[in-house]
Amino acid sequence: MTKGKKKSIRTLLLNQPGGYKPLDTSALVPPLVLSTTYAWSKDNLNSEALAQEVLNSGDISRFPFWLYSRMEEPVTSALEEKLALAEGAEAACVFASGMGAISSVFLSFLRQGDEIIAHPTLYGESHSFIEDWLPRMGITHKYIDLNDIAALKRAISSKTKVVHCESPNNPIVTLVDISEISRAIKESGVNAKLTVDSTFATPFCQRPLEFGADVVIHSMTKNISGFGTSLGGVAICGKALRPVLTYNRANFGAVLSAPVAWNILVFGLPTLAARIKLQQESAGKVAAFLESHPKVEFVNYPGLKSHPQHEIALRQMRDYDGNFAPGTMMFFNLRAPGTDLEAGRKFLAHLAEHAQAICVAVSLGHTRTLIEHPWSMTHFIIPERQKLEKGVLPGGMRLSIGLEHPDDIIADLEEALKAI
Repeated sequence: MTKGKKKSIRTLLLNQPGGYKPLDTSALVPPLVLSTTYAWSKDNLNSEALAQEVLNSGDISRFPFWLYSRMEEPVTSALEEKLALAEGAEAACVFASGMGAISSVFLSFLRQGDEIIAHPTLYGESHSFIEDWLPRMGITHKYIDLNDIAALKRAISSKTKVVHCESPNNPIVTLVDISEISRAIKESGVNAKLTVDSTFATPFCQRPLEFGADVVIHSMTKNISGFGTSLGGVAICGKALRPVLTYNRANFGAVLSAPVAWNILVFGLPTLAARIKLQQESAGKVAAFLESHPKVEFVNYPGLKSHPQHEIALRQMRDYDGNFAPGTMMFFNLRAPGTDLEAGRKFLAHLAEHAQAICVAVSLGHTRTLIEHPWSMTHFIIPERQKLEKGVLPGGMRLSIGLEHPDDIIADLEEALKAI
């Protein structure tokens, strides 16, 4: 690196001086290493004492040589180095999927008799894990609106070991104030970890560790991968927390493969800033169109002044240059004759048959613009009463903006709105 001004994270994600340290190479494109196991040298054969020390500490990374790819290996380690850089963190631990990351993080900090407090609005599978799986292990849960700090302070207790939220959350794209939640946990004196799923924001738009989070979680399947070809997850944290995550990952088997890690390392992260900046510009135009349309009741997009937490977004969602970065996701509710559910089905049916710039599909963070109906698609598993309580409405649509021209996205939406 030349002396002078510190280089932007955008630049470092593309061309970090020193290459990719875990791969021991200065290659412009890092090599793909395909090996599940590694040969031991004569010196490594005399490492029983070190092996016992590692076993006692649970810190797999203390091995000075590669051992077995379910534990750690060079390509995923290089990706973790870049992901930590992207979040301004000390460490990262990658997993085979976003749910692999979420479940592993929860089980790293929760034991029988413990409690998790979660914001009510979550991704459907995260909700399912909290509701269906944690109780089988004797772990209880509470849903608290984390924008109500007084309610959080009343609810938190010595049993609370994790406070979890998404911001922006899935699917209704509302936010929580991470700094205020972190402060409330610290003031309580309870040793609880604040975990934030920041998938919708990406590290480009928001870095929760800066606001007091202990662990940041991403489904890398989404914007970090960016092209809809790679399934993965990551937990990003301080180096003191990483050993428990890597140890549990090895035990649970939620291991990211080297080829998938290589795709994200070479194609996903280096293009993240360029993709998000263009998609975000389009998102602002699409959100403004929807907000002005008579058949749309409301639009939740952090870049709109009408967003219920717009002031939080202005403070919390900033790119690497300090610019406001409201992201690429929005949720809007239809206003039409008949039932909202009927209107939603007609709207999506028209898009599925006629749209050229929008695809009806689950997932998000793709180069393609994707729209889905959370009520009947991503969040169908949640009982209807709970969906309504969480703001998941029968006429609500989740829209993920891709790289198409915004005028073409708007044209598809306009024609579909005429159909209801």
